Amino acid sequence: SKLFGHLSSNSSPLFIMPTGRTLTRTEFVKRLREVISSFGINSPLYSGHSLRIGAASTAAKAGLPIYLIKILGRWSSEAYRRYISVSSSTISNAFVLMSKI
Repeated sequence: SKLFGHLSSNSSPLFIMPTGRTLTRTEFVKRLREVISSFGINSPLYSGHSLRIGAASTAAKAGLPIYLIKILGRWSSEAYRRYISVSSSTISNAFVLMSKI
C-alpha cells in the first residue's frame, strides 16, 4: 500500500540504500543478475527493462485498465504497449466473446 502510494504520487527513486544514497542503474542490474544467477538462469539476458516488461504484461493479464498500467510504470508515452504480451489463449477467448455478439 505504501509502495503504490509512493509510485503514484512521487518521482523520487524507489531503491535507496540505508545510507540514503540512491541505488544506481548499474548497481541495480548487477544485483538483479546476481539473484537471477542464483537460480541457475542465464542472467545476462535480463535487465531493469525485464521488470518493466513483466510488470506491464502481468498488469494487462490481471485486467488493469491502461491508464493504471501507465501510472504504475510511470509512462508518459505509449511505449508501454510494446511491452504487453498477449497470449494466444487470450486472443482466442476474445474471438469467442466477440462471436457471441
